[in-house]
Amino acid sequence: HRSKQYLGALPVEFHPVAGMNTAEIAALIRQEHLHSGVPVACVVLDYLQLIQGDKAKKYANRNEEIGEVSRGLHQIATELNIPMLILSQLNRNAADKAPTMADLRESGSIEQDADAIILLHRPAPDKEKMEENPVSFDAFLNIVKNRDGKTADINLSWTPEYQLFRETRKQE
Repeated sequence: HRSKQYLGALPVEFHPVAGMNTAEIAALIRQEHLHSGVPVACVVLDYLQLIQGDKAKKYANRNEEIGEVSRGLHQIATELNIPMLILSQLNRNAADKAPTMADLRESGSIEQDADAIILLHRPAPDKEKMEENPVSFDAFLNIVKNRDGKTADINLSWTPEYQLFRETRKQE
């Protein structure tokens, strides 16, 4: 028997992390664990490029800083044994095509440090399809890296009224 759980029923905490560095984020996670007495089950960071590198260091460029942030977050996840879902910006040139790992903004280290990379893409809407069904449109989920499993391209249909993506089967 499967039961549905809704976000409102789950113990979720929101903390602004913009401008924080990885040491501050690790301290926040540890503090949350100690405060609640319940291990943190998952960390979601929105988004990688808002996190700062070590404030005492001088970086040659932003790519180097983001690389250190990426490595630091990977170390935190490994040390605390918790999954992290980290959102990232893509380069601007990814807007008109299906994105690839090379489109991850500001660092090749993201590719190296991530256990999985999932890219969501929604092409420009097909006007004819939109006229037929204005509340649903296509999107694509590309699992382009997965250390512990398979990669895949998954077709999705989005229904805004329910804030829901559903897998759709390819037309054969």
